[in-house]
Amino acid sequence: MKNKTIDSAKLIFAVTVVLMHGFLLNTKYNDYLSGFFKNGLFRVAVPFFFIVSGYLFLRTINNGNAKRWFSHIIKMYIIWSVIYFYTLTPILKLQNESTLRKIYLILRGEITGVAHLWYIPALLLSALVCLIVKEKIVRHIKLTVFIIIMLWLTGVVLNWLFILRDNPNIFFYRNGIFFGIPNFFLGFILAKSEDLVHKVKINLKILVIVPLILTALESLFWTHVIKSCGNQFITSSDMLVSSPLLALAIFIVCLKRNDVEIFSGKERNFSMFIYYSHTLFISVSFYIFYNLSVWSGVAMPIEELATIIVIFLEYVIFSKFKDAIKNIV
Repeated sequence: MKNKTIDSAKLIFAVTVVLMHGFLLNTKYNDYLSGFFKNGLFRVAVPFFFIVSGYLFLRTINNGNAKRWFSHIIKMYIIWSVIYFYTLTPILKLQNESTLRKIYLILRGEITGVAHLWYIPALLLSALVCLIVKEKIVRHIKLTVFIIIMLWLTGVVLNWLFILRDNPNIFFYRNGIFFGIPNFFLGFILAKSEDLVHKVKINLKILVIVPLILTALESLFWTHVIKSCGNQFITSSDMLVSSPLLALAIFIVCLKRNDVEIFSGKERNFSMFIYYSHTLFISVSFYIFYNLSVWSGVAMPIEELATIIVIFLEYVIFSKFKDAIKNIV
């Protein structure tokens, strides 16, 4: 049976991604309240996406649709990588770099994921590893959980080091190994243990509030650290110790309360459309508002206005072309 609450939560988290990429990551938003969102609460979105994907992957395997699933995800990656190739064109303009070096940088960008599309190769790797070791995951859950914790914590430590050194090569930790597999496997384990999750009585408020408090405290700490460092490249934290805990808690709530619907049953496709397309629309919207501000001589909150317009525009486009859009998400 379709879980409406999971799809609704995905839609809400997709909007948080737009808000972050639209304006919150700007260095002018360096106060602790903004830090709570961009270094904390909103960082739960992508771990949640991976948990959902891992949870649904068990059903995909059981239905014998793994090959079709991989084909669909690869097709999506090719389509959106072509669309976002423009983000790699600045590499061609680099001075003092050889042609071979430029080709390497472009290929690295395509393999690790153009812009926010890093999520897709990370998802493919996570699913492939899960498919290969699925029987061992079931037989050795404690060992799997230990590996999950070690992989995630390794990624968190790498994230810390890259923040302190202001190193922009975030693909070393924000990838399928340290980011994707831990959360994807969590979702897969939950799918295997779903009957137990439904049987166990849990205080859902406490389940969410405790990791939420931890996330808040951790976000405040990293906001302080990043402000103190005065970084030029790394101005927010991608991986928190607490974010998988909060994502997991929210996901369990979704399993327990599975009938929350906020967009007439179209939440899944709309959330994926938002995630895949938002960077493109933000780029166009920024360009228009920037030039409008220059032409008119009127100072505008360009990033904030552009972000609001993008969310509204994506809603209108999806509402008008939802049947066609479902083929590219």
